Amino acid sequence: MQEPIHPALTILDAYRAGQQTLIVSGRPLADLHANEQSGRIRTLRAYLLEEARDSLGMAAVDFNLAMGASFDWSGWTPEARSTFESRLGGENCRRLQAGLSAANDRSRSPYERGFLLLASLLASLPEAEPLPPLLFMFSFAEDLVPCGESGVRPETLVQISQTLQMLAEDYRLRLHPVLVALVGVPDEIEGRICRAFHHLHLPQPGREEKLRFMQALDKDSRYKGAAMDAGLESDGVANLTARTPNLGLERVYRASALTGHPITADRLANNKRDEVIRMSAGTLAVLDTDRVANRRLVGRTARKAFNILQTWAAGLRRGDPRTPTNVIIAGGPATGKTDICLKVAQESGTPAYTILSPKGSLVGESERRARILFRTFKDLAPAFGVIDEISESFPMQRSAHNLDGGASQAVTAEMLSALSDGSRAGKTLILATTNCPWRVGAAMASRMFYLPVLMAVREDYPEILAAVTEDLFDNGMLDPSEDWLIQAAHQFHDKGASPRVMRTLIGGKIAMLGVSSDKEVITRAAASCAPQDPRDRMSAEYADLFAIRACSDLELLPWYGEQDYPFPAYLKNLVDSSTGEVDLDRLNSCIQELEPHVNV
Repeated sequence: MQEPIHPALTILDAYRAGQQTLIVSGRPLADLHANEQSGRIRTLRAYLLEEARDSLGMAAVDFNLAMGASFDWSGWTPEARSTFESRLGGENCRRLQAGLSAANDRSRSPYERGFLLLASLLASLPEAEPLPPLLFMFSFAEDLVPCGESGVRPETLVQISQTLQMLAEDYRLRLHPVLVALVGVPDEIEGRICRAFHHLHLPQPGREEKLRFMQALDKDSRYKGAAMDAGLESDGVANLTARTPNLGLERVYRASALTGHPITADRLANNKRDEVIRMSAGTLAVLDTDRVANRRLVGRTARKAFNILQTWAAGLRRGDPRTPTNVIIAGGPATGKTDICLKVAQESGTPAYTILSPKGSLVGESERRARILFRTFKDLAPAFGVIDEISESFPMQRSAHNLDGGASQAVTAEMLSALSDGSRAGKTLILATTNCPWRVGAAMASRMFYLPVLMAVREDYPEILAAVTEDLFDNGMLDPSEDWLIQAAHQFHDKGASPRVMRTLIGGKIAMLGVSSDKEVITRAAASCAPQDPRDRMSAEYADLFAIRACSDLELLPWYGEQDYPFPAYLKNLVDSSTGEVDLDRLNSCIQELEPHVNV
């Protein structure tokens, strides 16, 4: 029975469609794949070479700088190999044979050997008789033709680059059944080669392929004795490991079979964390949601934003292309923006990642890392990406005055391109937080959906105080309707203490007094809370007002749909309580008045 199509066979599909020079990236050819019918586990490379041999009569030539060139005769019968080798001995292959010999001449430098092999292939194109069917695979192509400044490149590297470009552009290559595949990371390969060669990106295995792979592992005697931890099932493992290579999952199974220790969710999570860091060159990390595992989001401003994001998260799970792709959660400090993102990601059941700054210290490194970041994030779909304090982590405005050698401009350009990529719709959702929405330039803002999370209103402080102290006392959740707690909460609010400050002060009192009565600790903390710096309050109000101005949908504002929203003093004269509409003239005037006091 014929093997089913799998990602590596798309390489031959591209060849059949007329593409003879490829850059192959993404899922490594060394990764494992289980045949859907037989359950046989082999590398993608083994499946590729078998199909090339059986359907196209192609022999594979491997080359890398470490080992030189070698034929892979796996699966060839002695008779078939002998027949093919006799064809290689023909007059039309004499230049190629000389190049193959030179590629294994250890007296030459590795780059010289690579150049001579490529040059011999180029020199063979004028032959009237076609070459035999050959698949040339150049592994670690980023080392063979690396990115770099043209003025400082060694002569042999220039020769390799020029030869590859001539191969890709030479019409005579079409007369020969030859496929040249550079296997590596395209962002680390010289630009002109990337432009000359056709790109083929192999996707990482998804959930369904993971399930088939686990079924094959369970039937393979080599993994006999491997077992799941109590409560861990195949569906959960497939979800947790999706969009990462199968090799990592095989290592976990093998370790369990050898040691007798069960496969745990922690082990799988750690494995995925390492894989994501490797695939993204350190620009992505698995999102850590432990800090919100037992935390409740309270207060109408936080709940409104959370409910909206949950709706969008459901759209992402369904693959709904109408789901927003880029959202900025904007507002003052300590309003729960980060916790909202983490909580949504945790409860959505969708993989979530922290997006880290791609800026590097070397010329061209930031641009390369930014491309890897957004391409890898897209490959991990469906997925959340969380950027905390985006205005501090990423350049948000076009500027000619960055003193980093153009790194910021390169990251900005890549980010603008990624944020406007329509193919991400319904597949990935970026959630970013900021205290400083005014630092987001117009080009970036036009690609973002603003969701304001404003300061908590006074009426919500008792519930917030009960929530932030829930894990500080042994008796659990306090009753927010208790008079003493309401009084303490209002004291905190009137002194300008944010929820973060409240928790810090109460924790300090517990450390000072020892764990005693929750009432005593909280009332003493509220009474001794010093009035906060008025500039902090004005800065938070400024951030809130700017977030309101940036928001393009009135239904996203916390008072929309509420009959008796308790508008704080800084909003009362700006919002029509009956319609929820904002007086933009007054809003802009207030923003201008507060601007000199901003210190967010």
